[in-house]
Amino acid sequence: MEGNGFVGLARKSGIGEEYLKKAASETGFIKRERKVSAMNILHAICLASLSGFVSNNDAATTMHAECGVSLSRQSIWKKMGIPGKAFFEKVLGALVNNKSSAGKKVALRGNFSRIIVQDSTVIKLPLHLFDWFSGVSNGLAKACNARIQAAYDLVSGEFIAISMDPYSKNDLKAAPELELSPGDLVLRDRGYLTAAEIRRHTEKGAHCIYRHKHAFGLLDVSTGEPLDLLGLLRRQGHADMEAGLKTADGMPVRLVAAPTGEEIANLRRKKAKEEKKSAPGKEYLAMLSWTIFLTTVDKETASFDELLSLYGLRWRIEVIFKSWKSNMSFDKVHRVAQCQAYILFYARMIYIALVFSMFNRCSSIVSEEYGKDLSILKFTRYVAGNPSLCAKLCEEMEARPGREIEAVARYCAYETRRRESYSQIMNKLDVFYT
Repeated sequence: MEGNGFVGLARKSGIGEEYLKKAASETGFIKRERKVSAMNILHAICLASLSGFVSNNDAATTMHAECGVSLSRQSIWKKMGIPGKAFFEKVLGALVNNKSSAGKKVALRGNFSRIIVQDSTVIKLPLHLFDWFSGVSNGLAKACNARIQAAYDLVSGEFIAISMDPYSKNDLKAAPELELSPGDLVLRDRGYLTAAEIRRHTEKGAHCIYRHKHAFGLLDVSTGEPLDLLGLLRRQGHADMEAGLKTADGMPVRLVAAPTGEEIANLRRKKAKEEKKSAPGKEYLAMLSWTIFLTTVDKETASFDELLSLYGLRWRIEVIFKSWKSNMSFDKVHRVAQCQAYILFYARMIYIALVFSMFNRCSSIVSEEYGKDLSILKFTRYVAGNPSLCAKLCEEMEARPGREIEAVARYCAYETRRRESYSQIMNKLDVFYT
């Protein structure tokens, strides 16, 4: 990537030279800029992180090649301590915080300001970091892992929260840390589901859609007794009703259920038997014949089919994780100290966030000019394999589409296929701005 391309992306995302200079001074990363600027170092380390294994020599040579600045690897090494970690963390925080679309109005019947998908993914770290990040172990072996939490707003097309945590910090522990705003719709898997989280959404004026999990008990709102959900579904086939949460006040929540096809039900049962450590019970296997949602979204806003389509958007975060690992060396970490592991993570996420910002702008242009929808997987593979194109793409996005935008439309768009693309689904649900 040419320096101007990185600088251009950074400026548009709210982390220009002045901000970086101030952040470097506040964290002690660079006390006085002389030979090298904070932007130079940020650019070099973020770009070098794409190779998967970043040494101090890699960062120094990248800085020389991309920015025309010579700095010894010893000088880079001195900056890769606690001040460096604080600097990169601050920059990533500013980059993510600048991308929130909270408070904006969207077209889905005027109800949702943001549609947030959140999930976590696990990356393997060098074993010597086990005491800091934990992992899994038994009598024969152990592995060190870190858990990456990410929340992505589908409306703005930007990350709103990113963190690297110890493996022992599971989704249940991370769930309350997501900041909610009135009008948010949050889509997460069952690992985040608790009665406290449903209540928190309601109190904040936000909404959520969860798939029901078998161990999550519910109450009959008329009697206060445990709800026989399987018996109810066997009698009625479908359900769209209020059920009580197992809280002191029996807080009501909307329960929506519909039978699924036998082929899908059998696939679910097969997966359950393969993943469960012990044989799953008969009741649990029988419940897999229905798709069941717990939600705070009312009937007037979304029917079962609309809830199903909305919840299907959660898959977007899985595709995002795949683009990181497949195309941007995200899960490749060599033997580094704890502080350097964090710096490497922050550097990669800064670069990824900038690339996704470019993806969103390119998507709008390609859709308008060429009538095509861009694929995240194809775009990240194309940019990671041709980083020098970013500067040219930035120039064309500011002026008018040229050869590089045309190439993106040619090589990074979805092929013609029967299955709807993500953009087509979003347009169908009418969640873009009007």
